[in-house]
Amino acid sequence: MRRGPFRLIDLLVGTFIVLFVSGIVLSKAPAANEIKMRVKCASNLRMIGQALLLYSNENRGAFPRTMHDKKDANPKPVWGTPYEANKDLGAVKDADPFAKDKDAAAKARPAMEDVTAALFLLLRTQDITADVFICPSTQHRKFDFGGGMHTAQDWTNWPGNAGLLANLSYSVNNPYASPAAVKAGFKWNNTMAPDAPVVADMNPGVDGLLKLTLQSPADEMRKCNSINHNQDGQNVLYGDGHVEFQNHPFCGMKRDNLYTYGPTGTDHPNTGGDGIVGGANGEADAVLLPTSTSLGDTNPLLTPEGL
Repeated sequence: MRRGPFRLIDLLVGTFIVLFVSGIVLSKAPAANEIKMRVKCASNLRMIGQALLLYSNENRGAFPRTMHDKKDANPKPVWGTPYEANKDLGAVKDADPFAKDKDAAAKARPAMEDVTAALFLLLRTQDITADVFICPSTQHRKFDFGGGMHTAQDWTNWPGNAGLLANLSYSVNNPYASPAAVKAGFKWNNTMAPDAPVVADMNPGVDGLLKLTLQSPADEMRKCNSINHNQDGQNVLYGDGHVEFQNHPFCGMKRDNLYTYGPTGTDHPNTGGDGIVGGANGEADAVLLPTSTSLGDTNPLLTPEGL
């Protein structure tokens, strides 16, 4: 069949089709890329879980923890010490997180109840690299230990809030529980319940977390997810070593809010928790720290406009 002459309308229609198809492909590309990054993030958390297990095997079942006053009825968690208070303190040869007061190495010893120093022990004692603590969906970069010939052995923690903000993408279940919480069943060892949160994408630390309940609508839940994955949800490492991507914070034991402390979940369905920076009150309670806001994250998702 003989075709007529090529017309301008044919060119326009063809161009439209090409642009339309290209638009569909390009619109799906970011979503596909994010899925790949979630998978890599989950892999990071599983490696952290394996490092925790290895650590516990070498320490009578205990997960890592630095200096802790076991008699303190209300231990206050901190992070980034001693570097946050001493900006001039950097790499120190033979830094010791458990140095005695009289030792020269005590200047690099973390403060009591430092949650990130506990996590940093994995870098000092296990075959794990700094890039494992970076979620690929973020703009964070791995800690280089000060460059040169320095290693994790020259540090006892990530260097203050700025270092945590740049080099750490995850929050860890606060390992420093009060005597009352321990009596109520809190554990920080390899006998934790299979559905107990251990490490997850970083706690956003927003006030809205305390206003959530199990009945909160999806859009309110989303505003209180980690910012690592554009607030779509968070990867969570559980006590049995498995990792799940959860689309709301009520994903701990008995659907506990993993980013707050205090009663929440199925036993307390109308509360979001008592606070954000604190300690667990029992086996089913978890609070993962540090938080993005406490580190001074200026991500627009955490501004009033973003919330």
